[in-house]
Amino acid sequence: ITLMEAPFNYASALPFAIAAAGSGLLFIFFKSRQKRTRSKAENITVDARQRLHLGRYIFDVEEKSLVIDDTLLPLTEKEAKLLSLLLANIHQTISRETLMAEIWGEEGLVVIPKNIDVLVSKLRKKLIHDDSIAITNVHGVGYKLVDMTVKG
Repeated sequence: ITLMEAPFNYASALPFAIAAAGSGLLFIFFKSRQKRTRSKAENITVDARQRLHLGRYIFDVEEKSLVIDDTLLPLTEKEAKLLSLLLANIHQTISRETLMAEIWGEEGLVVIPKNIDVLVSKLRKKLIHDDSIAITNVHGVGYKLVDMTVKG
């Protein structure tokens, strides 16, 4: 078998080079915009490491922890899921059924509503250091996260 070398045609490679350069620029543009976005509440921001700022707290999504005044408060997997859901829907009531499905749904477990109450209680104790942040009960419906420094 003999391979013959064909001359390289730069003109045919030009569209691929332009497409690659354009893709790279678009990637850089969208990554730079992703680094810092604001949610509905003005004082909740998200940075590139998935740290959410809420009042005096910083919620590190990846590390599943809260930080306030240089104090690290580790969160369980379920506490982190609950806080993420509440933050994503700040000032909006999330039904108990939705919380149960989102937090325990993947495990295929049957969960009683009391489990939500216990989980909320544990998370409230970790949020006690900032009076402007509260998880409130909407009787007969569910829970919502309220930031009293922001109207919502």
